[in-house]
Amino acid sequence: MPKPAFSKNNSGQVLLLVLLSMVTVLTISLSIAARSTVEVATTSYEEDASRAFSAAEAGVEQALIKESGVEEIDLGNNTSVSAEVTRPTQGSSFTYPSYLYGGETASFWFVSHDPISGRLTCPSCTRTSQVDICWGDGSSSSVPAIEVAVFFDTSRTSTDNPNNYSDVQVRRQAYDPDSSRAAANGFTYYNRNCSDISGFRYRASIDLASLVGGSCAVGGGEGCLMVVKVRMFYIENSDSPQPVAIIVRGGPNPFLPDQGILVESVGEANESKRRVTVLRTYAEAPGGLFDSAIFTPESLSKQDYGD
Repeated sequence: MPKPAFSKNNSGQVLLLVLLSMVTVLTISLSIAARSTVEVATTSYEEDASRAFSAAEAGVEQALIKESGVEEIDLGNNTSVSAEVTRPTQGSSFTYPSYLYGGETASFWFVSHDPISGRLTCPSCTRTSQVDICWGDGSSSSVPAIEVAVFFDTSRTSTDNPNNYSDVQVRRQAYDPDSSRAAANGFTYYNRNCSDISGFRYRASIDLASLVGGSCAVGGGEGCLMVVKVRMFYIENSDSPQPVAIIVRGGPNPFLPDQGILVESVGEANESKRRVTVLRTYAEAPGGLFDSAIFTPESLSKQDYGD
């Protein structure tokens, strides 16, 4: 019996199947290789980013300890860090770096701090007739209110060396942009827009010359006005925390002294770069009872001035 002739059509089909199989295998292999390359690159980038962030944090810590900038330091393994230190603001306004919930406070200083000892001093302290407090950005479901406590020292002993706080006094005022609530809580109804600083909804203007006396606010010498402490109300933890800022207007020196130490640290690892910015504000005035009290080294007498 004769052998069947091999069909050329069959050989062509076999070749096509072989080619398709090879293409499929090659495609899968290339996909796996590409994915592996991406995963390796991603892992390497994440490791570099982590090292860069850690280096930036270390730069912040070093700058805060030294209270001065950090020149670029080679940390090895292609990692380096540098940091710059500035002291805001010496301007007419300042936005507190942290947002506040109800009961939390922000302090705005009128008196300079010695960079080494931290004592109050007056090479350039604020003398102004009016301050505006701006608060709230409208993001909260609740309408926030504020209490403003102005600490002052008519004798200016607080700026002497050593600092003496025996003559410190405080006057307080509270403001509520909700008229029905203000009628019940005794706050001053005050609902004005803050157009001077973007991102703020409410503003209260305080006449310091009337509140603490013109001779203290704008009179001769510096160091009478010490600090303004702003407390936020009616913002629960379920609401969005709210910002607060201060603006000084009028008077012989309507500028705020340094409000702390601003550190901008940059960490680099290979191609990855991370920046960390931290503002360390000066210590706040004592809370609680001391918001409405005069204190001395030996005794404590409470004086509540009301609104």
